[in-house]
Order: sequence, then structure tokens, then C-alpha cells
Amino acid sequence: MKSNSLITAALLALGLVTSASASSTVTPFGTSTTYTEVFITGSTAFRAFVFNAVTAVNTGTNTGALFDSAPTVKAKGGGAASISTSQYIAYGNIGGSPYLLNFDLTGSEAGLAAVYNASAGTSQTVTYPVAGPLFTGTANLAGTPNPSGFVDPTSSSYPGTVTASADLAFADTSAAVSLNPTQNGTLTDFGIVAVIPFLWAKGYNSSPDSSWSDLANVSIPQLSYELTGAKKASYFTGKTADTDKVYLIGRNKGSGTRVNTFLTLNYGLAKPIVQYAPANSTYNSTVLTISSATPTTISTIGLDTVANDGFDSGGGVATTLEYDNKNSSLITLGYIGLPDFLGTQTSAFPPTALTLDGVAENDGTILNGQYAFWGHEHLYGQASPSTAALTVADALTGYETVNAGTPNETLGARGTAAGSLEAVFYNNPTSATLAGGREANPNAQSSYAIDPALMLADKPSDSGYPSQF
Repeated sequence: MKSNSLITAALLALGLVTSASASSTVTPFGTSTTYTEVFITGSTAFRAFVFNAVTAVNTGTNTGALFDSAPTVKAKGGGAASISTSQYIAYGNIGGSPYLLNFDLTGSEAGLAAVYNASAGTSQTVTYPVAGPLFTGTANLAGTPNPSGFVDPTSSSYPGTVTASADLAFADTSAAVSLNPTQNGTLTDFGIVAVIPFLWAKGYNSSPDSSWSDLANVSIPQLSYELTGAKKASYFTGKTADTDKVYLIGRNKGSGTRVNTFLTLNYGLAKPIVQYAPANSTYNSTVLTISSATPTTISTIGLDTVANDGFDSGGGVATTLEYDNKNSSLITLGYIGLPDFLGTQTSAFPPTALTLDGVAENDGTILNGQYAFWGHEHLYGQASPSTAALTVADALTGYETVNAGTPNETLGARGTAAGSLEAVFYNNPTSATLAGGREANPNAQSSYAIDPALMLADKPSDSGYPSQF
């Protein structure tokens, strides 16, 4: 129900050049040290990889950590942060100087808008013109342009949040293919830091019928049609008896996962789609989320259309796919980032990955160009970043902006410097080692991301089919 044109028009009206972000300082509760604070937003699909890069410690052969020693990490609410956390702080010394990184990850598109319009004010209001059983009225697209969910480090239990101008944002595609491509070139691009995989998965079913069992593969033409509304499973399986309908579970316009989905399916970014959500109290404070911590049975609550809207995070898609479809005539189908999918595989209701055009997602199929559903992960900053933002970006990516302005990395060739993000590739103990000491597992499902230096194929842009170099 959100119109793509609303974001584009609003961003254009706000101006084409951001102002430089001024460095802010903060003294976290219970400490006596003043830290330079850098605000980071953007991709939720990449949050697991970022968390590992932020919290890594230099021990033995594990080198290249972001902080000089183990940082203090606090999630919003004061609990322990993890790879699935989107709002948290991490503070300690970087290069001998105290820094506090404050994260509010709201989605790639929302992140690009945030750094592009960093001084523009409050979040953009969007209108839902179609009345429905879940929600009608207006709501804010999270993180556009100023994220309001950054953690307040001065609170004793970290329950509060603050609104701040974002310094840096991770994005699953380049700004050139965003909903507002005029920002391309007006942002500081710190380079491609990873290749981020996505996949299609069907929801859990403890009593599967033939429709569910037969649905094992989806194709790009089929999925393009599925975006327009629920279709019978027979459309995917070719079997007349498969009459269960397949319902799309997906993301809102702030999502880079959604942009990558549209680009892979050759579906226009401005075109509306039809998506669904559980027919319960899913809308919480006008944000589409999952209100229940434990997935229940879809057959007892059903699904409602949310039209062109979707979840703010891949976690909402993952949890919906964990709802049990037993004894129902529906199948949930979602597009999702790999970390969120992998997080469901230890639950009691794990969704099932599907092949795309007959090809399974794994490191080898991505590296060699057979599998197309992935994105170029970038780190962006404001057009005139603060020195603090540049320092943190350098430490994350090895971009060397402060010293030489050397690009981080291009696909197929490692750059001249390695930051903490690159170190995660080198120090992943669970992967098989490929040439050059870099990490990937070509025979199994990918981990959270793939080192760009390993790629043997690339897309002509963020869209299109990959081809080998």
C-alpha cells in the first residue's frame, strides 16, 4: 500500500546534497570515558556479518579486528546483542582512540535515504490508501531519513532510543539502482565489501499435502507473476492436482532484499506487488512486525493482504515462514537473506529452501555464475563524511580514505588493504579454504556472505544475469 513514488518524490524535494555530519561525543552510563559516536544504519540482511566484524577480537591467527580489544556491546534494552540484533552499541578503542558505534539497521533503501538526507529531519510519512483488516492510515517508513531507533548509551538499562543523523549505511545494492538513483554520486561509496546471497523458501508444514511436497523449484518468470498476487501451486509444479494457493511474504520499500528480488526477476522497482502477513495483531505501532515470539499455526489465523507493504526486517519474513501451514490450503513463500533463513533451521518449524531455475544456492553456484539471486554489498557515507565516519569506514573496509582514497575491492581481485569485514572472510573457521587463503565453501550453502575477491562471475550491473569473467 506504500507508493514507491512517495519515497522518490520526498527525497528529491529534500535536496541533492547532504551536509557534513558533525562528530558527536557521548559518555556511556557507568563509564568515565568520552567516546566519539558514529551512527550506522542500513541493511538488515547483512547484519549478522557486520556483527561478527564489529565484535571480533585479535587472538592468535584471528587478526584484523575492528576494535583494539574486545568492545563492550549492549543491545537496546540492555540485553546481550547477537547476530540477529539490529539495534545495539559497541564501544572501545579503534587505533588507540575511543569510539562508540551506534547501530539502528532499518533496511538498505531506508539506509541510503538516511545518509543521503542526513539533515532532512524526521522520518518520511507514507499513506496506506487501501483499507484492510490489519491497518489503515499513515505510518513512518523506518529510518527514512533519520533513524529513530539508535540506542541511548547514557541510560542505565539502555531502554531508550534516540533519533540521529546517520553517518554510514550498508546497502545490498549500489545507490545507482535505488528507488532514488539521483543520490548515486552524491554519496561516498566505500566500495563493495561482500557478495550477499538471498534465497526463496516455503513455509513449514507438519502435515504436507501434494501441493506443498511438489513445490521444490521456482523460476524467474513464475516469480514475476507471483508478485502480482497469490497463485495456485500447480503454476509452479505443473501438476493439475496441486490446488493450494501460494502466498508471498516479503519486505517493504526500505529493503535491499526487496530491491534485489525485483532486479533478479526483471520486475520494475516502481511497480506495486501483493504481499501477505499473518491475520493477527501483526501491526505494532504502525510497523509490520511479528507480535508473537512463538510462531503458531497459520490455519488457525489465516493470512491477510498487506498489498504493497511488507516487513521492516528479514526476521519478520523468517518468523512468518516458521508458522505451521498444516491442514491448510495455502503455502507461504518468502524471499529472504541467508542469515535469517539459517536462523530458522534450528527451530521446531524450519522453512525449506527452494531451488531457483533448478539451481540451489551455495558458494559454488554463486562464485561460478549459475545462481543469480545475490547482491553487491556496499558501505556508503554522506557526501562529505566527518573524520570520525571516515576513520570507522576505513577500519571496517580498508578503504584508506583518510590516507589515500584507495578503493576497497572489486569482484575477482582483492584490494590493497583489508579491514575488519575482510578479516571475517579470512578467519571463518567453519569454511573450506580456497586459493589465496580466503574463505568459502563451494559445496555447501553459503555462510552469511561471500568474499568478492573469490568471485569468478559478476552481473553487468546490480541487475541481470551473472556471467564469468
